[in-house]
Amino acid sequence: MKVFSFILLSSLSVHANTSLDLDALLEVALKNNPSVQIQKYIKEEQHANITSSKAAYLPTLSANADLSSYDIKQASSAIKDKSVKTYSLVAKQLVYDFGKTSYSIKASKSNYNASNEKVLSIVSKVSFDVKKAYFSILKNYELIKVAQQSVDIDMQQLYRIQEYVNAGIKSKIDISNAKLSLSTSKLDLIKANFALKQAYNSLISLLGTKERYLIKEEKRDIKDLSKKIAPPLQNLEYYLSQGLKNRYELKMYEYLIQGNKEALSSTNAEFFPKLNLKASYNNTLSHEQSLDKEQNIVGLYLSWDFFTGFSSKASVLKNKSALNQNKEKKVQEELKIQENISAAYISLLENYESTKLSLESLALAKDNLYLSQERYKNGLNDIYELNTSKVQFTKALSSLVDIYYSYEISIANLEYTSSVRYNRGQK
Repeated sequence: MKVFSFILLSSLSVHANTSLDLDALLEVALKNNPSVQIQKYIKEEQHANITSSKAAYLPTLSANADLSSYDIKQASSAIKDKSVKTYSLVAKQLVYDFGKTSYSIKASKSNYNASNEKVLSIVSKVSFDVKKAYFSILKNYELIKVAQQSVDIDMQQLYRIQEYVNAGIKSKIDISNAKLSLSTSKLDLIKANFALKQAYNSLISLLGTKERYLIKEEKRDIKDLSKKIAPPLQNLEYYLSQGLKNRYELKMYEYLIQGNKEALSSTNAEFFPKLNLKASYNNTLSHEQSLDKEQNIVGLYLSWDFFTGFSSKASVLKNKSALNQNKEKKVQEELKIQENISAAYISLLENYESTKLSLESLALAKDNLYLSQERYKNGLNDIYELNTSKVQFTKALSSLVDIYYSYEISIANLEYTSSVRYNRGQK
């Protein structure tokens, strides 16, 4: 790698203490990504709701103490005490509430399960985004190599042309054209370097850490990598069926719908009475004998709210609406998943076929460049044909890099959309 690439890598390595591969990047991202962490906290909140719902089955115990002043006037006597002390203990236990509490607990568990599926969904999305960013960085590394190779070719051609001009074989205008071509190639190399910086920049929010990492560069030749590609072994229908079966978003909506049904049953139970066991102890201390007393009460109490200002009815309508919304969202998600799987599968096939054709085009462009160089050397063409063949070669190589890494991203996208590990043709 020449001077331009060296400058870029030096600027990156100032902040990069560790060089990572894809697996290490995924580990960092899933540990620190804010979206993943936020959803995990939401999951903890949903788990706390289960405990809160179960609390209705446990007894409640309360204690009270007060200091009062009594001034009671009656027809035959008067009762007056400015320091009446009262102590009381009350215990209350739910006996039966027609399923309100049990359905509430079930709804909380369903919502917790839904939040867990949401965590897995976000993990899956972040993993795909990291893979996409990773392959983008590798692609830009390769494009820097292509740009550097273009600079090297132009420098070699400029050197030869200068020798031809000194020997009187070629004219000086060929030197000007060669220098212009070299300048253009150097500009492309600068752009490729900064494109790599931008690709690294996209990792910041994904990794969720301020620490900068350097990605391990692909050492294998792009042509060798491209020759090892393989078409998918399964058809589109397989990936569609697996996606509709395994996607975490659909499982999430299944739990949400189940939770909505259970919440609706819990709300409907509000129209029925509740049976509670209640025990209380009360001790009042006073100088007046009529006020000084101690009592114990134990009993079963039936309470029934005949009218609650339509709040129960409104809660029922609210839960029905939430249920219907999640049913429609599930249908919408299914359609979206089918669309995304189909798009990913088509993109994969396109990039597979395009990669094979790009390899052929690159081989032809390489031969054409060699022939143009020989023709120019023997005076059979001009500088424009030589430059055109070089541009075609560089373009063919850049196209192969773009298409190959689009192929890799297509695989990652198909794995994400279908929740199926892609088989790269090895049975």
